[in-house]
Amino acid sequence: MKKNRVLLFLLMMTMWSFAEDVKIIRVMTDGREVSEYYPADTETLTIFDSASNGYRTQDIRGLENLKNLKVLDFQKLAFLKNYNFLKKITSVEELYFGSVHFSDFSVLSGMTKLKKLEHHGYISKEIIEQIYSKGLDFSFCPDLELLVLEPVKECFDFIPDIKVSSKKIWLRMYNQPITRNKLNKREKKIIERFLKVTLFREWET
Repeated sequence: MKKNRVLLFLLMMTMWSFAEDVKIIRVMTDGREVSEYYPADTETLTIFDSASNGYRTQDIRGLENLKNLKVLDFQKLAFLKNYNFLKKITSVEELYFGSVHFSDFSVLSGMTKLKKLEHHGYISKEIIEQIYSKGLDFSFCPDLELLVLEPVKECFDFIPDIKVSSKKIWLRMYNQPITRNKLNKREKKIIERFLKVTLFREWET
């Protein structure tokens, strides 16, 4: 009887522990689902694939349940192409993309608390052409302070028409082939929207 009470106590403690955690599901390219548990008060999270974890993530579920999440970092996710799950996330203040395939900035429209956004990933040539014609809209985040657009492989050779509502933004396009002395009239008007602008290798001057 005493042994049964101990087992019951341990079971209840385990259930209580998991009740305090948030379940995040990563869907692999082979359809396998990997469950990860994070404390409900998690504020910073980095998601990545590597040889050590053996993951090939193609979808992520449940991130919106981390209600206190403020810093979200995606790194080296070669197989994750659809980021629609970000539409449900509203608490994030800092968002980072490194060595990932991300180009649909419209899925971020619910992140009205965003202060920092850094893109060091991949954007296809077709999407860059679309951005040239349609621009980018970040007017949904009035507290934005840092916007980094430094994709690799395919690059911006122009200043996109970026709509903003904050007047305190540092626009950084340091590794993109854009020099200040070759900006056209349209581009010069665009950069006037920003508090600070860093273009191609200007830190070296």
